[in-house]
Amino acid sequence: MNISKHAELRIKQRGISKTVLDYVDSDLPCRYENQSNKILLTKKIVEIETKKLQAEIEAKRNIITKLEKHKGTEFVFNSTGDVLITVYRRPSSK
Repeated sequence: MNISKHAELRIKQRGISKTVLDYVDSDLPCRYENQSNKILLTKKIVEIETKKLQAEIEAKRNIITKLEKHKGTEFVFNSTGDVLITVYRRPSSK
């Protein structure tokens, strides 16, 4: 996204981070109004987006828990890597 000097000034004045700009630019829909494209962050949109992000975080936590449970597991594939042959726990070296 190209940012004008005027917009850079306003972004700095309002303390809007690059992370927020990137998220708004990539994940929120814009609407054409008064000969320009606009993205409005209403309370409702922010609530919906934060719920989505929290659900993604919770899903990642679940994946982390499952990965931790299977430490030391080995997955064996065929030579082309497209067929899983077996799965087993490697004996831990003590």
